Amino acid sequence: MFKKVFSTLLPFSIAATALSTTPVFAGTLDFATNVLEYKEGQGIQTSWRRITDNALGSYDKGYKGEEADVEKFFHTKNQNFLSLGLGGEAIFEFGKKFTKEVTVWETTWGSANEKQSYHDERIQIFVGNDLKNWLSIGTIKNIADGAYKEKEGATLQIGNNDTYKYVRVVDKSQVADGRDGFDVNAIAVRGVTQAVPEPGAILGLLAVGGMVVAKSKKQKTA
Repeated sequence: MFKKVFSTLLPFSIAATALSTTPVFAGTLDFATNVLEYKEGQGIQTSWRRITDNALGSYDKGYKGEEADVEKFFHTKNQNFLSLGLGGEAIFEFGKKFTKEVTVWETTWGSANEKQSYHDERIQIFVGNDLKNWLSIGTIKNIADGAYKEKEGATLQIGNNDTYKYVRVVDKSQVADGRDGFDVNAIAVRGVTQAVPEPGAILGLLAVGGMVVAKSKKQKTA
């Protein structure tokens, strides 16, 4: 009796398993949708640099001129980043889980020829799921790692295939007069997607299950 029931239910069990254990894949580039927490560091002197929404969404083009024009640029509407402040930090979420990598863009006013106003700034990046336990995935420098480059940004690999909900960035810039830490223009991750089984495959498994049931009934009536 047990063998008959088991053989009858097995195909349905396989089909259900196929639906519930679909593999997870890294999908498109997804930008931050919310700053969950912001702890301002030292050195921030203008209020708009504290606006967390400045770091949301896709990368906003920064300064592309010569260093002599920085003061002019300072008074334009290109106030497109969130300053962490020296030793400050922020936690970002993306509306979905992510895996594989984290990319950061930083705004540092200056020329685009590796000078970038000579403000060498850096952040340490963590990923996590519960706001308590964090995995450090490395450090990004605004100039040396190319975080100021509008097309590429700077990317760190997470180093495993796990999925995460949050990115935490902590300013690790050297303390100096007139500095306000790493300026986050944008952060992006590889959001996860689930592969959906082909309908034909599931129908095939269910069909096999149906045949087993029919055969079992036929044997019983015989």
